[in-house]
Amino acid sequence: MLGKLDSNEYSRYRWIVLGVAWLATVSLFITHNIPAGRSHDLIPDLGFSQVQYSLTITGPMLGIVVAAMLGGALADRYGARPIVGIGAILGGLGAIFRTFVGSFGPMFGLSIILGIGTALVFSNLPKIVAMWFPPKQVGLATGFYYTGVGVGTATGLAASGAFATWQQACLITGIAALVAAALWTILGRSAPMTMLGTEVSVGLRQSLRHSVRVKDIWILFIVLLLSLGAILSYISSLPVMLQQIHHVPPRTAALFSSVVVYAMVCGLFFLPMLSDRLGLRKPVAVWSMLLSAVLLFLTWISAISMLTWILGALGGFFLGHLAVLLTFPVELPTIGPKFAGGAAGIVLTGEHLGGFLFMPYIFTPIAASSPTTGYLVISIAIATAAIFMIPLHDTGTRTRKAQHNRE
Repeated sequence: MLGKLDSNEYSRYRWIVLGVAWLATVSLFITHNIPAGRSHDLIPDLGFSQVQYSLTITGPMLGIVVAAMLGGALADRYGARPIVGIGAILGGLGAIFRTFVGSFGPMFGLSIILGIGTALVFSNLPKIVAMWFPPKQVGLATGFYYTGVGVGTATGLAASGAFATWQQACLITGIAALVAAALWTILGRSAPMTMLGTEVSVGLRQSLRHSVRVKDIWILFIVLLLSLGAILSYISSLPVMLQQIHHVPPRTAALFSSVVVYAMVCGLFFLPMLSDRLGLRKPVAVWSMLLSAVLLFLTWISAISMLTWILGALGGFFLGHLAVLLTFPVELPTIGPKFAGGAAGIVLTGEHLGGFLFMPYIFTPIAASSPTTGYLVISIAIATAAIFMIPLHDTGTRTRKAQHNRE
């Protein structure tokens, strides 16, 4: 049994809880991106077509789509600690067993299981922030945990080439994910109280019924569906496209892709902090989306030169708008900490539905005949997501103060 924390311990321990959850997120997203960096031996070894390879990369996204909504609602009912622990273990096992497959079916199935485990972890991170952190630290905490996605993605892409075989890469990164799961089991805790009052659990049906009635949640669903679908297509396809179209060596292509993602990590951390400082969420997100759309397309058409590296880093930085978007489910007055799990689950379902559908069914068919047109479609999708942001209510402190003064 876990003992209760006094107020001082509570204040300090929240960073330990978030830090261990961050490690679990990093380890799982490393495993997600091993196939993207091992196309040169994974495709011929398993005899994949390009569509099968794309589905293998996006399989975890389908798993997240299946389980994110349920995972968030379970956290509203039972608390984040047990759900995150189950998810981390499930994801690690799914990653390890991919080592032993010899055809597309089992690889795709295990990729979905990996995604289901990831969903149980990642859909609970907004809930952890809502329950453990005061309002003034929501942007900082959200930016911090979302860097786990970027660090895991970039590390998976960069480190995948360092292993002797794709099987070895799957095995070792899967074991690392189980180590992170063990750390969460030892150190993770559910908040005994919050900065906003006593934690109250709600039933699964109540959690989802309440969240689905909030219009802003469905706006975020569409925005993240378009945005993340396009972003994942860009990041996942870039190593292969650079090799096939621009004849870049595999390690250089993987390194360049990781530079884009590490720049995104910086944006994931600093853009929510900027929005905290300005007291505005929506303008920061919208302008970052528009800038990333332009810069990422310029990156592709300039490949590959010194300018490409600069444009890629700048475009990657503004992809940090994803973390700004995920502050909304926590801060919307109609959601709050009580329903943060279910609301985040709905939003993340849309986010990863885009991740699953966009690459194999939109980008890959277009890029097969014209890679440049494929990357233009990616930029158009991100810009379109920015337009959908217009009716969304801003949750920044400046906006909320202005609304309060008018009332």
